[in-house]
Amino acid sequence: MSHPSMRNRLLAGTALIVTLVLLVSMVIIYQSFARILRKEIRMQLVESAALLAKSAELEPEGVVYEWHEALESGSSIGVPGLFQFWNLNQGTTLSSPALKGASLKPFHGELDEIVVRPVKLPDGRPAMAAGLLHLPFLDAEGIEEMKQRGQVLTPSDFPQVLVCARETESLDAKLRRIQWHLIRAGSATLLAIAISTAFIIRRNLRPIHSLTRRLDARSLQDGGPIPPTPEDLPRELTGLANAFNRTLERVEAARERERQFALHAAHELRTPIAGIQATLEQAVSRQRSSEELQTRIHSALNLAHDMGATIHTLMRLARLRGGLEMPVAESFDPAALVHALFQEGADRFSARSLLLQIEGPMSGPLLNSDPELLRVVLATLMDNILRHAPSDSDVSIVIEENSEGFSLQLTNSAPQLIHHELVDLFEPFQRGQQVAASEGSGLGLSLAREIVRLLGGAITLKLQHGQFTVALTLPRHGRHADA
Repeated sequence: MSHPSMRNRLLAGTALIVTLVLLVSMVIIYQSFARILRKEIRMQLVESAALLAKSAELEPEGVVYEWHEALESGSSIGVPGLFQFWNLNQGTTLSSPALKGASLKPFHGELDEIVVRPVKLPDGRPAMAAGLLHLPFLDAEGIEEMKQRGQVLTPSDFPQVLVCARETESLDAKLRRIQWHLIRAGSATLLAIAISTAFIIRRNLRPIHSLTRRLDARSLQDGGPIPPTPEDLPRELTGLANAFNRTLERVEAARERERQFALHAAHELRTPIAGIQATLEQAVSRQRSSEELQTRIHSALNLAHDMGATIHTLMRLARLRGGLEMPVAESFDPAALVHALFQEGADRFSARSLLLQIEGPMSGPLLNSDPELLRVVLATLMDNILRHAPSDSDVSIVIEENSEGFSLQLTNSAPQLIHHELVDLFEPFQRGQQVAASEGSGLGLSLAREIVRLLGGAITLKLQHGQFTVALTLPRHGRHADA
């Protein structure tokens, strides 16, 4: 399975966003230039049309075009571009010399309304043109002269159509040059941003690569210190790195516990084996009576029994930790189970002069859990009390039940325990320094904790004023696997 590259994603994402921004910016800039240039041509056409319209003057002889008179006298008319007049009354037309005898297409709007639109010139080139329907200009001097001649003309009888045109081919060429410059500038900007982004990303990923190399180097070693979080690691990744280091610490702690577990297991199994071997060697080292042989054989059998119990507990603990043994749920009364189990062991408590007191209901709401696994937990806790509680002391058991679950507290005297040893008592083969020489392998509380966790409950230890308390709680509906 190929994993996505964060660097490639950042580069691709940055390139995409920058490209979109540049495209939008270039389009806006290009449209702005085009709008400004076209607007400039429109304004020039409107000014030319207005100026040319004022050059058409009504005189007694008819309509006279001042721009035409200026051309005939060799003067400049001062109006650029192409234009043409149509005298609608007389059906005549007059065009600028730049048209070279060709004719524009007439168009116009309402009277004195200048209309601008794109057109085609006679030679096929694109152009913008302004069309205007207007009346010739008549001043007071012309009116007076007409009166003297006895013939007064009216401007409305001589409507004129004027069309001014400017080719836009040069404008289109200019816009193409602008477009090309924008594309080159945008491409250069995109390339510069891509190179800068790649450099920045590469520089910021260096701490991650450094951490990866450290972890790879450590993976080739057996144990060793966990590499520290690089000081230059980005702040956004320090949480991930710290969480990973904490996971590694837990893994290392678990590995160390497994190593210690194996060492202790080997020691616990070696001791009875050595005892059995020594007992049997003594039995056969010389001639002995049948009574002595039976005594030594019984001693060896007791050692073998203890070793078998230790192996059985180790195997069950391993199955529970490995998920090979799962609870089978059924409804049962946990309070009745506690009373029944401890009543069965009442003689063992009496034999050790322990005063057993059970507080709580004889029966209660049903619990949906595994009664056999709970029996193992209770039997283990009872064996711990019988092994380690001093003679002539009190043992208290308190049962509490409610709608949410079942809780149990077992308290016995434990003057030999030290408070700081409580942390390690759940670990396999840990029994406390003052009780290490007593019976038992130190696996009971480890087994009880694994079972209680499997049932979805919790188990805690407390030592107060020489009184050792084991408290366990189980939910009304625990975790389970169907049979």
